[in-house]
Amino acid sequence: MCIRDRKKLAESCGLFAEPAGATAFAGFINARNRLPRHATIVLLITGNGLKDIQSASKKIRFPDRPILSVKEII
Repeated sequence: MCIRDRKKLAESCGLFAEPAGATAFAGFINARNRLPRHATIVLLITGNGLKDIQSASKKIRFPDRPILSVKEII
Protein backbone atom coordinates (compact mmCIF):
# COMPACT_ATOMS: atom_id res chain seq x y z
CA MET A 1 0.00 0.00 0.00
CA CYS A 2 1.33 3.34 -0.92
CA ILE A 3 0.81 6.79 0.59
CA ARG A 4 -0.64 7.85 -2.79
CA ASP A 5 -3.69 5.61 -2.19
CA ARG A 6 -4.14 6.88 1.39
CA LYS A 7 -3.91 10.41 0.04
CA LYS A 8 -6.53 9.74 -2.67
CA LEU A 9 -8.86 8.14 -0.12
CA ALA A 10 -8.51 11.08 2.27
CA GLU A 11 -8.80 13.83 -0.32
CA SER A 12 -11.70 12.36 -2.25
CA CYS A 13 -13.76 10.74 0.51
CA GLY A 14 -12.62 12.40 3.68
CA LEU A 15 -11.64 8.98 5.08
CA PHE A 16 -8.45 9.25 7.09
CA ALA A 17 -7.46 5.60 7.20
CA GLU A 18 -4.49 3.97 8.85
CA PRO A 19 -2.09 2.13 6.49
CA ALA A 20 -3.52 -1.35 7.13
CA GLY A 21 -7.10 -0.14 6.67
CA ALA A 22 -6.29 1.71 3.45
CA THR A 23 -4.79 -1.45 1.96
CA ALA A 24 -8.29 -2.61 0.97
CA PHE A 25 -8.72 0.57 -1.06
CA ALA A 26 -5.31 0.13 -2.69
CA GLY A 27 -6.24 -3.44 -3.65
CA PHE A 28 -9.53 -2.24 -5.10
CA ILE A 29 -7.79 0.43 -7.18
CA ASN A 30 -5.41 -2.24 -8.48
CA ALA A 31 -8.19 -4.73 -9.34
CA ARG A 32 -11.04 -2.42 -10.43
CA ASN A 33 -10.54 -2.99 -14.17
CA ARG A 34 -10.83 -6.76 -13.69
CA LEU A 35 -14.09 -6.58 -11.71
CA PRO A 36 -17.53 -6.86 -13.30
CA ARG A 37 -18.78 -3.41 -14.26
CA HIS A 38 -21.98 -3.56 -12.19
CA ALA A 39 -20.57 -5.51 -9.23
CA THR A 40 -21.29 -4.28 -5.73
CA ILE A 41 -17.98 -3.78 -3.94
CA VAL A 42 -17.66 -3.29 -0.19
CA LEU A 43 -14.39 -2.16 1.38
CA LEU A 44 -13.91 -2.46 5.13
CA ILE A 45 -11.69 0.39 6.23
CA THR A 46 -11.62 0.33 10.00
CA GLY A 47 -8.48 1.95 11.38
CA ASN A 48 -8.05 5.64 12.05
CA GLY A 49 -5.25 7.59 10.36
CA LEU A 50 -4.21 9.09 13.69
CA LYS A 51 -2.26 5.87 14.28
CA ASP A 52 0.28 7.19 11.74
CA ILE A 53 -0.27 10.93 11.76
CA GLN A 54 3.38 11.86 11.16
CA SER A 55 3.73 10.32 7.72
CA ALA A 56 0.16 11.06 6.68
CA SER A 57 0.30 14.75 7.58
CA LYS A 58 3.07 15.28 5.02
CA LYS A 59 0.89 14.30 2.05
CA ILE A 60 -2.82 14.57 2.89
CA ARG A 61 -5.07 17.61 2.63
CA PHE A 62 -8.73 17.95 3.61
CA PRO A 63 -11.35 17.37 0.87
CA ASP A 64 -13.08 20.38 -0.60
CA ARG A 65 -16.49 18.75 -0.15
CA PRO A 66 -17.97 15.42 0.96
CA ILE A 67 -18.62 12.84 -1.73
CA LEU A 68 -22.09 11.55 -2.53
CA SER A 69 -20.94 8.30 -4.12
CA VAL A 70 -17.79 6.22 -4.39
CA LYS A 71 -18.23 6.57 -8.17
CA GLU A 72 -16.91 10.11 -7.80
CA ILE A 73 -13.45 8.84 -6.86
CA ILE A 74 -12.95 6.05 -9.36
